[in-house]
Amino acid sequence: MEDAARIAGAGPLRTLWRVTLPLLRPALLYSGLLTFIAAAEVLSIPLVLGTPVGIELFSSFLYKLGIVGGTTEYGMIAAASVLVLVFLTLLIALQERLLGGRRRFVTVTGRATRARLLSLGRIRWAAAAWCWLYVFLAIILPLVGIVAQSFTAFLSPFMNPLEVMTLDHYRLIFGHSAYARSILNSFLIAFAGGAVGILFMALVTLVAFRSDFPLRRLLIYVALYPRAIPGIIVGIGFLWTFLLLPGLGALRNTILGLTLAFITRYIPYGFGAVSPAVFRVSEEMDRAARVVGASWITTIRKVLLPLLREALFGGYALLFITFLKEYASAVFLFARGSEVMGTTMIELWRQGDSGPVSALAVVQVVLTLLWLGIARGVLGVKVYG
Repeated sequence: MEDAARIAGAGPLRTLWRVTLPLLRPALLYSGLLTFIAAAEVLSIPLVLGTPVGIELFSSFLYKLGIVGGTTEYGMIAAASVLVLVFLTLLIALQERLLGGRRRFVTVTGRATRARLLSLGRIRWAAAAWCWLYVFLAIILPLVGIVAQSFTAFLSPFMNPLEVMTLDHYRLIFGHSAYARSILNSFLIAFAGGAVGILFMALVTLVAFRSDFPLRRLLIYVALYPRAIPGIIVGIGFLWTFLLLPGLGALRNTILGLTLAFITRYIPYGFGAVSPAVFRVSEEMDRAARVVGASWITTIRKVLLPLLREALFGGYALLFITFLKEYASAVFLFARGSEVMGTTMIELWRQGDSGPVSALAVVQVVLTLLWLGIARGVLGVKVYG
């Protein structure tokens, strides 16, 4: 399609604006919706940067009602969560309207094609400068600060960090059994839970968009609701589920229970990662398989899943990173033996010890980079975290 636009005389900018960006509408809408939800319920940034200067956001308000206050205001928390669900429903309905006529976004059909890079022409240097400026300000500078804090006894702009360098924070993290166990638990949940989660989320997406299930349209709304509920509420919900439902009590305070909570909480991430890729695959591929006698399951396994391979591994990488740092939904579900890195960071931060917190953050970054390297090199799949 981009080649056709260039042949018709369109320049790089016009091709980008009239062809490429409209085809990216599903991915942009899903990522925009998820970003909006994440910004509304993220807790760590408002607690660290907003609370000390009197700036209160929705997430920090719920945290005050559920954790900090003398009595837990479950009624107000539930009412606030319902209002968020209503608003999210309206956003999803708007998104469905904007995505009407999904055949417009099909780019993968039965005809053989080869992907090509789109030349940006004269704007490539400006685009590259903008991207690298973002990477420097939003990623490199914070990482430098975290690494410096993890290797120094006291980080201050008025002191040479080379004079106070130490490995004590890492000795504490790896020498304390509970802290070291939290690293292993987080890795196991991210590695195994991410794999199970993305397969389940892919199945939900395919049922919603490529099946004749009567309630398939309802799945679109249900699949995005868990992210609208604050993580603390998700943890409380699972806690009462484990306590009240017969046979589930054994899952309380276990890694498996945490994994189930994490998967449920981040269904929208997998759904949002796989859905745009499903839109790109023409339904003629499904029909061709069904014509030759393949069942729906066989069509999914033999045709669609191979075409969705990149999206599945991209979603897996996203879930791996997210599970590795999740803490909000684990606050009410972990106990001794089932600690995760996020809850350990909260415990250390409450003690006022930022050095070990930074050391754990560096461990998270290293594990993330190792996983992305393995996925890209060994599996031969391009994934971006």
